[in-house]
Amino acid sequence: LMLDLISGGEMFDHLIKGGAYSEADAARLVREVASALSFIHGIGIVHVDLKPENLMLSTKNREDAVIKLVDFGCAEVLSLEGDKDAVTTSTIAYSPPEVLLYHHGVPRGVIHSSFDMWSMGVILYVMLLGHHPFDWDGMASDEEIRHRIITEPRLPFEHVDLTSRLSPSAIDLLKKLLNPNAKARISAYEMLQHPWVKGETARNSVMSGSDERLSKFRVFRSAVAAKVFKDFMAWSDCDDDGKDGGYEKALGLFERAFSTFDTTKKGFISTGDLSRLAAKSGPDAEPDS
Repeated sequence: LMLDLISGGEMFDHLIKGGAYSEADAARLVREVASALSFIHGIGIVHVDLKPENLMLSTKNREDAVIKLVDFGCAEVLSLEGDKDAVTTSTIAYSPPEVLLYHHGVPRGVIHSSFDMWSMGVILYVMLLGHHPFDWDGMASDEEIRHRIITEPRLPFEHVDLTSRLSPSAIDLLKKLLNPNAKARISAYEMLQHPWVKGETARNSVMSGSDERLSKFRVFRSAVAAKVFKDFMAWSDCDDDGKDGGYEKALGLFERAFSTFDTTKKGFISTGDLSRLAAKSGPDAEPDS
């Protein structure tokens, strides 16, 4: 079995480490994603879990890298009618309102190729503005994001400071991708014909301030990950008696990891818990006991 060598890492990491793309850079990358989506949609497959983590770059050189669409674990094969009941384990932050409504008991959600196009709109929004459209500060829970997508799916683009710096063509594409009406949402094939995606109207300048916002998010994300990893390694060393602890040891490590977040034993993890953990993740921080 031979597979492609993908050495460039996740596009999500490139967004965080390298700062925001210019419109022209984003257009080139988005064009490749749209081409891949047009192909899989044409053969009746919906990815269903499109997000930056599942868009890999073929090389570490961002200018020359080719986008690879990966992780088809949630993918759905459409029926001859072109849709399927919306029973999915997709990532809430990139799921369209019609599917989230279905999970709230509204019997009208279906999986359709338009699902991926909404996800593409969220990704493009992050690429250009450095924020998730329904999680502006990066601290919302899945349930909060779900509620915002369901109750306020139509984003304000006019008279907004950040979006006012985008080209009219970029805003037009975002509106067509993030259209709450699934039937009116732009298709992958139509997206390939859009002048912004073709590079005809995309600006070359990077969105002012996006680098700083992405950098702050990177610091927070890395701090939480570093703290959890450091504690995991410390606990593992302490528990290692030279034998295979098996299920019990693994369960104990996960329980300790959860308790690192949930110090008050609420039974769930809040945004405040995340902030506290990030603040404790300095180089001299000790694992919680």
